[in-house]
This record gives sequence, structure tokens and C-alpha cells, in this order.
Amino acid sequence: VSKKGNDLQKFVHTTAKELKTPVEKAQNLTVLLKKDFSTIFPQKALEYIDKMSFNLHQMDGQTNDLVELARISFQKLKFQEFNSVDLVGYILKSIPGLLSENHIKIIYGEKLPRISADYEGMKRVFFNLIINAVKATEKTENPTIKIGCKEYSWFFEFYVKDNGAPIPGKQRKSIF
Repeated sequence: VSKKGNDLQKFVHTTAKELKTPVEKAQNLTVLLKKDFSTIFPQKALEYIDKMSFNLHQMDGQTNDLVELARISFQKLKFQEFNSVDLVGYILKSIPGLLSENHIKIIYGEKLPRISADYEGMKRVFFNLIINAVKATEKTENPTIKIGCKEYSWFFEFYVKDNGAPIPGKQRKSIF
């Protein structure tokens, strides 16, 4: 299993790197097109270039995510006990500018439990959920993000809620 996991990880990493090269070249071309031809191209063409640039950026991010997934998929989990409120506090301290420039109110507190889990994995999960909530509240008046937890008999269910725009129905199915 370990050999197959290493082979798969190498394959995904190599494939992702091979995908990144043409994506980066296409991103550079969109920059050059706008720089060199912005006065010549009609507005609609510039909008298409912006859309192409955005989609290439998304593809680059997905390629990075693929590499990260391959890396962590075969990594042994290191369970340890820690206080989840401290973890959330640590993450929020790592992004103060992002929160303050968007005037986001963060609500979390003492009810977050002490847990036994893979600390680095939980850090990645909370970080991604918080960043997604920040993005969702970008155009929201009085943006608020609430981080909490529901306790059940044998597990905890954490949540990161925001008052931003909801995810459209079609996208919700593919995300969740």
C-alpha cells in the first residue's frame, strides 16, 4: 500500500506540475494582451480577457489543491489533544489584515471544546473554512462570521457560518 501511495503521490505531483506550466504561460499572455492592447481592444474583449485570467487563476489554485491533496492523503495522522478555541485564535491572528480591511466581526468563544485530532489537518480545515467565509462576506454590509460547535454524545460538529451571499443551488451540490 505504501509503495502504491508513493507512486500515486508522485504521479499527481508530476501531472500537476505539467498542468501548471501551460496555465502560467496562458496567465502571462492575458497580462500581456491587456497591457499591450488595452487601448485597441473593445471593452467586451477586455472583459473576456479578465474572465480568462480569472479562470486560469482558479485552475492554478485547483492544481495546487491537487498537489496538496496528494501530499496529505498518504500522510499519517498525528492525533494530539488541544483546545480548539486556541487553534481558532491562532488562525485569526494569522489573518488580521484580511479581517480588519473587510471590517468583519468574528464571533467565537469559550464553548469550543478541547479535542483529540490531527492538529495540522484541523488547522487547514478551519483556515480554509474561515477564508471561504471571508470571501463570501466581501460585498456584505456588516459582515459577520460565527465559529462554533455542537456537541453530540460521541462527537463534535464544528461550523463556520457567515452572513454573506449563499452558494447557488447548483454549486452547493458539487461542493457539499
